[in-house]
Amino acid sequence: STRLRHSSSVSASRRSSPVCSRIPQERTMSSILNLIKPSFYIGAMKSYGKTVINVPKPGFAFPMHMMFSLFVLGYGMEYQALAQYHVAHDKAEAAAAMECYKKHGGGGGHH
Repeated sequence: STRLRHSSSVSASRRSSPVCSRIPQERTMSSILNLIKPSFYIGAMKSYGKTVINVPKPGFAFPMHMMFSLFVLGYGMEYQALAQYHVAHDKAEAAAAMECYKKHGGGGGHH
């Protein structure tokens, strides 16, 4: 008998809260209207500032990671922009010099 009462009370509570009433229209509309208010963004920035202030400052690892990352990024960008052409030019120049050396009797295998 208690099992029946319990199951009937659960089903009654489920019937009283349909899925549609979980998201009221007024609350959804007011949250959308908040997006055009400057006070919404100011409040968000103030709360973010309060959480950031108490964060411990980075030690030695963060600056070293930043320096290494910037070095790799800078070197990669410099290589893409300039160095690949300089390397290709140096290789072509070395190949032309070796060809000239072999043509004029060098490179016979003896020293």
